[in-house]
Amino acid sequence: FDRPGDDGEFDRPGDDGPAAPEPVECPTDEGPVPGLGWITETNRLMDAVALGHSPVAGVLDQSIGASDPRVVQLADGTYRMYFGANPDGLTVANSNDGVDWELEARSVIPAGMPHTSLVSLDDGGWRLFAVQNVPGGSAVKSFVSADGLEFTEEAGDRLTNEDFPFGNIQSPFVFEMPDGSFRMYLVAYPAGEQAAQPSGYSVLRMVSATSNDMLTWSVDPGVVVEGLDHPSAVVSDDGTITVYAGTPFTKLVSTDGRQFSQPEYLDLSGRDFDVKSTSGGHLRVYSNGHDFDEGSWLRISRSTDVTWDADISVRGYDSINDVFTLDVCVTGSSETPIEVHLTDKDYRIRKLDFESSSVSVARGTPPFRTTITLDDGSVPGGPYDWRPTKSMLRLFDGVAIKEWAMDEVFIDPFLAANK
Repeated sequence: FDRPGDDGEFDRPGDDGPAAPEPVECPTDEGPVPGLGWITETNRLMDAVALGHSPVAGVLDQSIGASDPRVVQLADGTYRMYFGANPDGLTVANSNDGVDWELEARSVIPAGMPHTSLVSLDDGGWRLFAVQNVPGGSAVKSFVSADGLEFTEEAGDRLTNEDFPFGNIQSPFVFEMPDGSFRMYLVAYPAGEQAAQPSGYSVLRMVSATSNDMLTWSVDPGVVVEGLDHPSAVVSDDGTITVYAGTPFTKLVSTDGRQFSQPEYLDLSGRDFDVKSTSGGHLRVYSNGHDFDEGSWLRISRSTDVTWDADISVRGYDSINDVFTLDVCVTGSSETPIEVHLTDKDYRIRKLDFESSSVSVARGTPPFRTTITLDDGSVPGGPYDWRPTKSMLRLFDGVAIKEWAMDEVFIDPFLAANK
């Protein structure tokens, strides 16, 4: 990508060279394009108010409300969700349909272990896995329960950060393989970095281990996938393993749990994704949103088929005027117009004043092109001003959305490539 220099032309950093690419040429006549859209089923579940949490005075970033959801289906067809709820510890809710939830129990394991996964046992009970930070490192612990509500910790560590050549570990996801063995995917942080650190991470890696009994685990050095956070896995009837992780929301497919396809990005913003297949062949995605003042809450989205898509490219960054420019080609076809929204990334509330000054074409029937001009609207201060980084681009056909967090998908990768 290029950026504008002092002469008004787009230059690479430290370079007087080539002019910026011309605006993207979008197709003028095109039929349906098969794609994936998302329907928001629940947007603000188990927030701090619902859980009875109050903000802590003097804390800049509130760690209250719900986060890190994991969902299991019970033998009777109902569902149970386990999620982190500081300061309560791991909290449980139940549901008949996977969409409407009622609080069931709090503090089923000690606080400080919000990232969990569960595997059903032959006797009808459950084994739960979570990571505990210990002096100088981190360890995967396991707990067993007959009813999924009262857990007893098993002796010893299943794995520790010392088993991997990186830093601390987090977010274990354990599942049964088609051959009856078990595989764990988890996240390894770089040495010296910690989960949820305010500065973000230099790199995240999904690593793996295998087991025949879920108690003794062997690290699989053949699995190291960069850029994946909080993985979950779905095993299909044919034995195919699909891993979902973020951010951004990413899909990888494997036939053996070790070798993966190229990543596919699924145009849904959020973090800490947990994914379940629905009876209709679609996906139900559980994730969480977060605000510094109000803490975290859960969001539920369901996939749906659409006949339109979008090709998005960064045209450049004008560092003098503090303006990012993106070209968006809305492709395919739609029976209803596609609206182009700029929303707050946390709450999904449209920023109408921002849209009016930043979007060249706010509504159209595909195929059409629009240009997004991101400007902080005040004193130039670089690409980390709140308007660009706290914003989300959303396309909406009246039922389904596609969405992209500006910083995660466009701004940060652009800046990293143009240092």
